[in-house]
Amino acid sequence: MNYPFKNLVFEGGGIKGIGYVGALEYLENDKKILSNIQRFGGTSAGAITALILGLGYSVKDLKEKLKKVQFEKFKDDDGIIIDTFRLLVGGYGRYKGDEFLKWIKEDIIKPKMEEWAQKGIIKEEMKDKDLTFEEIVKITGKEIYFQGTNVSTRQVVTFSHETTPDMPVAEAVRISISIPFFFEPIVWKGEYFVDGGVLNNYPVRLFDQKKYVLDEKHYEVTSYYERAAEFLETISAERVSANLEDVQVYNKETLGFRLDSKAEIDVMRNIAAPVSHEIDNFFDYTWNLMGTIVKGQDSMHLHKDDTVRTIYINTVGVTAIDFNISEEKQLELIASGKQAAEEFFQTYDDPNNQSINKVIPSV
Repeated sequence: MNYPFKNLVFEGGGIKGIGYVGALEYLENDKKILSNIQRFGGTSAGAITALILGLGYSVKDLKEKLKKVQFEKFKDDDGIIIDTFRLLVGGYGRYKGDEFLKWIKEDIIKPKMEEWAQKGIIKEEMKDKDLTFEEIVKITGKEIYFQGTNVSTRQVVTFSHETTPDMPVAEAVRISISIPFFFEPIVWKGEYFVDGGVLNNYPVRLFDQKKYVLDEKHYEVTSYYERAAEFLETISAERVSANLEDVQVYNKETLGFRLDSKAEIDVMRNIAAPVSHEIDNFFDYTWNLMGTIVKGQDSMHLHKDDTVRTIYINTVGVTAIDFNISEEKQLELIASGKQAAEEFFQTYDDPNNQSINKVIPSV
C-alpha cells in the first residue's frame, strides 16, 4: 500500500523526543514510508530528529546514537556561583550548551562527513568544515527545517536551505534546543535566539504551501486558508498573484508527531479536563510558566484538521528535562511511540475514514 506522506514534522520536547524512535521504527519497518520522505522539520528535540534523518541515518542508527548518549552531560555547569552569574548577567541561561553542540558536531555530523568523504561524495578537505543547510540538500537530496525564536525581534524563525543556506546546521539545531533560562541563548548576527518552542513548538503547518505539494490531489484549500488569502489580497493583490506557489493549502503529504502526557492527549481530544500542576517553588513556577506559554502557542497554531495528521505519543511520565532517564524508561517511551503510530494507521487505513487528510492509497 502506498501512502502520500513526503514531509515529517516533529514537535519539541527535550528528552521526551526518545519516543520518536518507536514511531519511526513502525514507519520504516511496517509501513515502508521513510524512504519516500523528502522533508524533515522540527523544533528542539524535533530538530535533532529532523537533522539525523535528513543526514541519511536509519532509525536503527538513531536508536543506537540515543542509546549511547549520556544526557546528564548536557547539563554543563560551572558551579552555582558562576551559573547564577551567567543566568543573570549576559548569558541568560544556567547551562552553557557546549556539550550538546559538541555531541551534534562530533557524534552526528562528523561521522557522516567522513563517510561521504570516503565514498568520494565530498572532497577530503570538506569533512572538517561546518556543514550548511544548502550542502545537505546537494549531498543527500533531503531538506531539513528547524524552528527557532528570535528574542530580539520577537518572531519565530525557520532555518533551512531556503532561508539560511550558508548557516551551519549545528548552530541552528543548538538554537532550536535552547530552552529559555536552562541553556544559554545563541547570539547570531547580533540577535538573541532561543528554543523555537517558545513561539511554535509544533510547526505542523510548516509545509502547508503549494510549492511543497508533489501531487495536486494531495492538498485542500480550507476555509481558514481561504480567509488568510483574502486578507493578504486586501493588502496587496499584486503580491498574492506573483507568489501563487506560496499560497497556503492544507498539505495531506505532511505527517506530524507530538509528545504529550496521556492527560494532555485526552484534553486535546476533548475527553478530559486540563490537569492542575503543583507549584511549590520558583523552579516549579518558572517551568509551569514556560509550559503555559508553549501550550498557549500550540493552541493558537493548531486546528482540528491538524489533529488527524498527527501521531500523538504518550510520554509515559517523562519530562523534557529528564536528563537522568533510565534505560528502562527509555524503552517504555520507545514502545509508546510505536503504539501511537500503530493506532494512527489503524484509523488512517480504515476504509470508512473520511477525515480531511485521507488520500485513498493505491494498491
